Parts: sequence; structure tokens; C-alpha cells
Amino acid sequence: MNVQAHDALKAKIWEIANRLRGPYRPPQYRLVMLPMVVLRRLDCVLAPTKEAVLERVQALQAQQMPEAAMDKLLGKAADPTRKHPLYNTSPYSFERLLGDSENIAPNLVAYINGFSPIARAIFERFKFADQIEKLDASNRLYTIIKAMAEVDLHPRRIAQGSRVVFDLVDDYLELRVEPTDVEGPAAGFGMLKSPHRAVPADLDLAGMMRRIPSDRHIK
Repeated sequence: MNVQAHDALKAKIWEIANRLRGPYRPPQYRLVMLPMVVLRRLDCVLAPTKEAVLERVQALQAQQMPEAAMDKLLGKAADPTRKHPLYNTSPYSFERLLGDSENIAPNLVAYINGFSPIARAIFERFKFADQIEKLDASNRLYTIIKAMAEVDLHPRRIAQGSRVVFDLVDDYLELRVEPTDVEGPAAGFGMLKSPHRAVPADLDLAGMMRRIPSDRHIK
């Protein structure tokens, strides 16, 4: 990603975060924006094989395949080269969520629950269900989903080997994109002020969650 595109992405993410003002104070933006960026990235990564996975789900259900046995098969339908299964069995995507504004909260929950177990655990760790309820009650949920649907986090734009990194810089929580072989500082895309030292783990959104030193895990 070139500098101009990177800056445009940074500006877009921050503009969306600012729409949370009211129900959320700036230090709380991360409660929504971190899981929302992850969700949008997964939405973009899985988009090319979404229909193939849904067809595979129907076929396996017709065979009365136990859910536990379906995990590896659905992972292969989504991407046969991926080590850890990553797929979504719900009919939803960001685009389809916008087609039913009256039920966007329960549909979003259903979308998240349709992810493979490792991906679903990320949103449980973020306690994102609490934020969905708050966003819906404050009439912000549809607006945020609609805005995030316009953010292109597809691998063609951000390489699938890249990480979305959440790190602490002084008293700011920084979101940035960096390739997996980069260890030093990288330009941020979105600075979310946080008084907390505990910050979310690095997420390799192609391979899912990696273990990192214990002093940087989610608390």
C-alpha cells in the first residue's frame, strides 16, 4: 500500500470513529473500532469464496454431517491453502446486513456467530456483543456498518501477509498495517486515545490470532 492510499485509509477509519462521539467518549472508541476493523477485514478476506462455502454448508447439512466434523471441510471450501479453518456459514456480509436495517443488530450477531470457532473467539474476547447492543440502542449501528462497508480491507489492497496491529504509543492506542516481517514502528492509521496499558494482541487476519508476549495481551 502506498503512502497516499495508507493516509486515505487512516483518515477514513478515524472519520468513522468520530461518529461514535456521544454514546462513547474518545478513549472508548477502541471498544467499537478494533473489533469493527477486524470484522471488516474478515468480511473482505472471505468474500471471494462466500457462496462456495454456503453451498458446501447446505450439502453437508443434507448429509446430516455433525457440526464438529464440518469445520475442516468448510475451511477447505473457503481456502484449501489456509492452515487454520477460516469461514463464515451465515448468509450475511456487510452488504447484506445493510439490506435489513430494522434487524441489523440480531443479524450482525448471527453473522459473527457464523464464523469458524477461532474467528468467533476473537469477538468474544473483544466482548463485542455488548457494543452491538449499545450501538443499536443509540441508533449508531447502521451508520457505522454502512461506513465500514465502504472501507476496502481486501487482500488486493492490504496484503494477506500483513497484520493489523494495535499497539500502545505513549497514551494513545495505535492501529497500523504492517507486513509480517516488519518489527519496528510503522505509520499509524487511526490514533485512539486510551488510558489503559493493556492493549489487544497483534492479529494476523489471514492466519487468525497469534500468541505474543504476555505483557501485551488483552486484559
